[in-house]
Amino acid sequence: MTHFKLLFEHDYVGAWDLEGGEKTVVIDRIAVEDLKSVDGQTKKKPVVSFRGAKRRLILNKVNAQTIADLYGPDVDKWVGKPITLIATTTNAFGKTVECIRVKPERPAGNGKKRGLAPSEQAIEDSEPVHDSAAPDMH
Repeated sequence: MTHFKLLFEHDYVGAWDLEGGEKTVVIDRIAVEDLKSVDGQTKKKPVVSFRGAKRRLILNKVNAQTIADLYGPDVDKWVGKPITLIATTTNAFGKTVECIRVKPERPAGNGKKRGLAPSEQAIEDSEPVHDSAAPDMH
């Protein structure tokens, strides 16, 4: 099954990319960026980049706390650490919506890439991000 949101271009990773599964990624960088909210206002939000991934994850408080529980509160020490993203749902805006959560356990192994299901290819890029510049948002 192909989720309809995969038919459209997105700058950030969404639950639909995982199609109900999970994906282990390695944190490459955390930056605070100005993002437009649903109401059109600009707000500063933390954004996580992953090694080898084109798209990034807008970090909410729940996922930030989970990563802090795994690796400590110093975000600089999160770089190079693996986390597992899982697709799930939450209640927001009066309805149940899809979301991504960080699995509250450290991934087994060293966090290197594993074989990817076709649905997970959407968050992969052929080249890892190595510099501190923002990755290409195409």
